[in-house]
This record gives sequence, C-alpha cells and structure tokens, in this order.
Amino acid sequence: MKNFIFLLIFLLSFISCKKENIQAITDLFNRSEVLVHKNLNIRDDLDMLLSPGRMSTYGNLLIAHDSRSSLMFSLIDLETNIISKSWGKKGQGPGEIVAILDFYKNYSHTGINAWDPMLQKLNFYSFDDISKNNIIAPVDLFKDTKGVTGQSFREQFYPGILQINESVFLALGNIEGKRFTLIDINSSNKTGVGEFPQQDDNDIIPILKNQAYNGCIRYNKRQNKVAYISYNSEMFEIFDVNDSNLNLKYGNYTTIPKFTFQSGGQSPGISIEKFSNGNGCNVALSVSDDKIFILYQQFEKEIDDSDIGKYTSRAANKVLVFTWDGKPIKMYELDCMVEEIEYNENRNQLFAVKSEPEPEIVCFDLDI
Repeated sequence: MKNFIFLLIFLLSFISCKKENIQAITDLFNRSEVLVHKNLNIRDDLDMLLSPGRMSTYGNLLIAHDSRSSLMFSLIDLETNIISKSWGKKGQGPGEIVAILDFYKNYSHTGINAWDPMLQKLNFYSFDDISKNNIIAPVDLFKDTKGVTGQSFREQFYPGILQINESVFLALGNIEGKRFTLIDINSSNKTGVGEFPQQDDNDIIPILKNQAYNGCIRYNKRQNKVAYISYNSEMFEIFDVNDSNLNLKYGNYTTIPKFTFQSGGQSPGISIEKFSNGNGCNVALSVSDDKIFILYQQFEKEIDDSDIGKYTSRAANKVLVFTWDGKPIKMYELDCMVEEIEYNENRNQLFAVKSEPEPEIVCFDLDI
C-alpha cells in the first residue's frame, strides 16, 4: 500500500510538471509586462538626425545611425539629450560610406563596427575618438586582405559581418551550402558553417536560399557565443564559437523561414511567405553580457488583405528577453510600435526608435 501511494504521488508530480506543447516563441513566457516609453526630447541643433535607425550605446553616450542624413552617425549625450557631433559622409571617396547594413559594438567594446557591403568595407570607429574632441576617422578592418574581397560582388554579398576577434569574422551569407561564413583575414580562409533546417525543397542554390535566412547576429565575448535571429520567422539560435566552427547551443524552431521557387525571366527567384510562416517574425536584436533582447512582431491568426501593410512594416511592440543559455526571462509589451532596440546595461534602459508619427528615439526603464 505504501509503495502504491509513493507511485501515485510520483505520477501526479510528473503530470503536473509536464510542460505544455510550445506552438509559438511567446508560449515560452507565462505573462507579459507593459512598459511605458519616455521621450528623450533630443536637441538637434545640427539638424542631422532625420530618421534614426540602429543604435549603439557606450556609458552615457548613444550613437544613432541615419541613412537619410548627409552624415550617417550622430552622437547623443544621454545626460543632456544633446547631439554633440555627427560624422560618416556619404560617398565613395576615402573614409566615406555608400550604405550601412549593420553596425554594433566591436568584440572588445572599444568602438563600433559599421558594415558597408557596397564598398565591402567593415569600418571601425573607436569610442576614444567618438567621445573626445577628435577627428573620427574609420579604420577599414578588411584593408589589404585580398582573399576576403577577391571574389565577385554577387558571389560574396553578405548582409552582415560580425567581428569575433582581431582576425576572425562571422558573415551572414552563402558558402559551401551553409548559412554563415567564418572568415580569417590572416589566412584568407573562408569556411561555411551553420546547417539549414530541413525544408521541403533543398535544391535552391545557396545565394537564393540564404535570402530567406536574412537576419541579425550578435557576439558575446565573455561567453564566446553568438545569437542569431531570422527576420522572416521567429527562428532564434545561440551558438558556441571557435575559430573553425559554430556549435549549436540553443535553437527555437517553432517556425522557420519558408520559401517557394518562382520561375520567370532568365533566372529563378525566391519568394518568402511572410504571412503564412507561422506566428510572427523577429525584427531587431540587442545583447548584453547576460541577456538577449529580441524585438518581435506577432501576427494575427487571421490576416485580412487590408492589414497586409501592417505586417510588411518593421514595427513591433513585443520584447522577448532570454539568457545566453536560451532560458526565457521576461516578455515586455511596449506601449508604442518601435523599429529598433538597444539595451544599455549601465543604465538598465532599453532605447528604441518609435515609428509613428515620425521616427524618434525613446527609452524604457527595465526591472531586470
């Protein structure tokens, strides 16, 4: 009888602890918390911050990228909310920029890296120059590395390149049928890493197949890990890094990017099924030493044609917070739609680009 009671208690305990089936990334969180934004009321006497986009913070300084401005970067003092300087002239001359697809704190947090795929330059700007009254001159991290930029532009288009250490870089892009490319600029070695999740059609050529997996990657030097989000689904991964490979540590595959083959013209195309690929899509990514922040757009279960414009925008109001082991911490509901996020660990604040009525930088106080 006693054994029967123990067995019954064990079974009841097992059933009560059994997790529900996870259908969406938001199911990982028990509840959400509402965050109310604060306006920064940035003073822009230079009239340079026309349409802020990606951001990076350094102590009480915030650097904002703006593709519409004649100078692409602006420095904001978060104590005074005043723009103190701007730099990054558009053009193809020495030190100039055509377009920036990604920028982020470099691996050692001594400055920012800005990736210009048109010029195939990864420019480094030091925080020492940015924070002082110095001339801000870029250092091209790929200069004099012929093996890195020697192939044709189309074969080597990378939406983002992440710095892992002084000589090793991780690129989003196509080589050897893999989703990423590890590049060692000392040896000019390029190694394909990162398997594709199983798809219905595996015959799509890599350069087209990778378009469906466009997203964002960020590096944590302290833990030597990389976080990846897909922009076309809610797929989210964490990898351990070494000089020759990525080792999957965590993966959320409740939905993965879907694509269909299209024929037409002289070459096949690719169509990403934005509205039938599941629950939603990731929009932006920010990381700290301990946490990963994902800006996430949730789709309605039934989408009317009149609502399609809403889901082709890059605006969202959910922020999902994870540890670097993939453990869910908290889900925030923002009180406004935003397009970019940047976490400032020193201030424990989340900065975001509010999308309406005009793009502006706002912030949210966090409790984690």
